[in-house]
Amino acid sequence: MGIFAYPETFIRFFLLGIFAVILAFIAMYFNKRKMRLFSILFLIILIASLSLFSGLRSINVGVDTQGYYDEFSRNYYSSRMYDEFVFYEISYFIRDFFDNVQFVFVFWAIIINAFIILRIWDFKNKISFPISILSFYVLWYFSTFSGIRQWICVAIIFYSTRFIFDRKNYIIYIVIILLCSTIHLSSVIGLLYLPISIWIKTKSNTTRYISLFFIIIVGGLFIVYYSNSHNFLDRYDYLLTQQQSFSFGFKVPFMLLIVIFSYFEGYLNNYNNDISDLNRYELNSVAISKKTLYFLEIMTLIIDFGGYFLRNFDRIRWFTGTFNPVFYGSIFSEKNKGRFIFTKLLIIFLLVYMFIFSYDSKLTPFTFYWEV
Repeated sequence: MGIFAYPETFIRFFLLGIFAVILAFIAMYFNKRKMRLFSILFLIILIASLSLFSGLRSINVGVDTQGYYDEFSRNYYSSRMYDEFVFYEISYFIRDFFDNVQFVFVFWAIIINAFIILRIWDFKNKISFPISILSFYVLWYFSTFSGIRQWICVAIIFYSTRFIFDRKNYIIYIVIILLCSTIHLSSVIGLLYLPISIWIKTKSNTTRYISLFFIIIVGGLFIVYYSNSHNFLDRYDYLLTQQQSFSFGFKVPFMLLIVIFSYFEGYLNNYNNDISDLNRYELNSVAISKKTLYFLEIMTLIIDFGGYFLRNFDRIRWFTGTFNPVFYGSIFSEKNKGRFIFTKLLIIFLLVYMFIFSYDSKLTPFTFYWEV
């Protein structure tokens, strides 16, 4: 039955999704007519709508919502990880400032949705922004109801990739990674974007291999040291050890078919390989390419396969999967009208299937905090 088992939840999710896509269309309508103020206004409404819906959920919605609600209902830390103190310090400040625990969830929901949507907006003129928003909504948005700390880092790192893909500010990006690690230690996974970025930007194969080797060795040593000094593996080994019985689903096979069909329909041979539109950063910038999106989609797909066997393994894919809506949006771009017919049909089928059948018991039935 999927989400149809909860008619009220289905109606809420469906209406919110339609509203989000309409807002995306309107934002793009004004953007194409150079009415920047109005496009920004509707972009803000889009971010606010998704954030309020998520932030005002009840303690029964989301895997760890109850735990964080109980945590911030206290006046003290309760055996939490002090080296990830930034999340807790900010959360307690928000709670005290508004004198309401619920505002903590609203605040972090705004952070998550704002950084993700604004990064997708960077590519607005070379993708179908509404399709990208729909893809984010169906495939990723509801995951942000759980794993709050990790999603905060995923969103910030996703937005920060503009510093390495669109510009060459590697130091700023590394500093952001280190700051995010004070929210969730898994942020160090974001360092994997560095060798990808250098590989893309460097024309000399010799320099590519030397840079890649250097980053792997230095990055690997750093991650090992950081993990050991902060007991990272002891705290988060459940991400890699909690097994689950194999359960076949259509998501990964259809994502695989999308990758295969897009290749044979000429996605990588498209005459317009550059999809970025950061004109104000044109100097010394190298835009993310479709080859990069394709590679990140394959990485996400490989990690997704691990989710068939390990309960939380697919959380790792969040760090690469946030580019998935951009990938799908690029296939539906205006310049691709009449092209990628089978790929587009597969994407539509995947989104419909995931919207109906992808919700777990911690998302349904959906209730707001004032309804419990």
